[in-house]
Amino acid sequence: MITFGDLSPLNSLKGFFTFCIGDKMFVPETEVKQDDAIFELIGVLLGDGYIYFRPPWYRIEISGNSTEDLPYFQDYLLLLLQDLSGREVHLRRCYDKKGSSIRLVLNSKKFVTHLVKEIGLVYGKRKAELAEVPNGLLSAGWKMTRLILRGFADTDGSLFFGRKGTYRKYSYPTIELKSASLKLLKQFKVLLQSSGFAPRWRRGHKSKASVLYLSGRKQLSMWINEIGFSNPKHLTKYQVWKKIGYCPPRTTLRDRLQILLTEPGWPSR
Repeated sequence: MITFGDLSPLNSLKGFFTFCIGDKMFVPETEVKQDDAIFELIGVLLGDGYIYFRPPWYRIEISGNSTEDLPYFQDYLLLLLQDLSGREVHLRRCYDKKGSSIRLVLNSKKFVTHLVKEIGLVYGKRKAELAEVPNGLLSAGWKMTRLILRGFADTDGSLFFGRKGTYRKYSYPTIELKSASLKLLKQFKVLLQSSGFAPRWRRGHKSKASVLYLSGRKQLSMWINEIGFSNPKHLTKYQVWKKIGYCPPRTTLRDRLQILLTEPGWPSR
C-alpha cells in the first residue's frame, strides 16, 4: 500500500473513506451507489482523464497530485474503475520537469470502446477543447448528471476560501470548474441553473481555459447537499471550514486532517 508521512488510507466501504493518524479516525460524508458510478467516472474523464483509442492502444489514464489526490486515487477511484471495467487498474508515480504526479492506468479494448462508441466520449488530443457531456447522458435526470459534476470537480475543480467584504479570515467559499472546452462549461452551467444554482462565468485570457464558478455560503451548502465531493482534498477543506469557521490557506491534506482530528478550539493562524 502506498503511504506518505504517517498518514495512511485504511479502508473504503461503498464510497466512504476512512483515514487514520495515530489512533484517531476521520470519515468523510460521501457515498455513491455502484449503479451510478459510471456517471461519476465520466465526470472524472471529462476532467483529468485521457482516453487512447487507436489500435493497438485502448487505454484510460487519469492524472493527479502525488500527495493531495493519493487517498482519492488509491482507495476510491482505482476501485471504482476496476469494478466498472472488470480489469486490473495500475497506480503509477510519474516524474517530469514539474515534479512528481500519480496516474491511474487501465488497458481494456472492450471498456474503452464502450466509452467511445456507445457513450460518445471524446478521445485523444481533441479532448481538451472539444470535451462535452454526450447528449444521451444529459437526459438521464439530475440524480445522475449531478454525479458527472462531482467527478469533474473532484479531478479538475477547486474549492477555496478567501477574504471578501466582511469576511476577514479565509472564510468566503468559491467552487471553480475550469476547462478549455466552452461547450462543456456551458453544459455544466445549464445543469446547475436548472437545479437552482447561480453559476458565474469567467473567460480565459492568458490561458485557453475558462472558469465556471459558484461563490458564497449558500452555493457551497447547495453543492454539498445536492452534489457533494468524493475527493478528500476538497472534503477536508469543507470540514475544516465547518469546524473552525475558515480554512487556512496553503494547507496540505495532511495539515487539514490534523486540524480535524484535534480537540475543539484549534488555535487561529
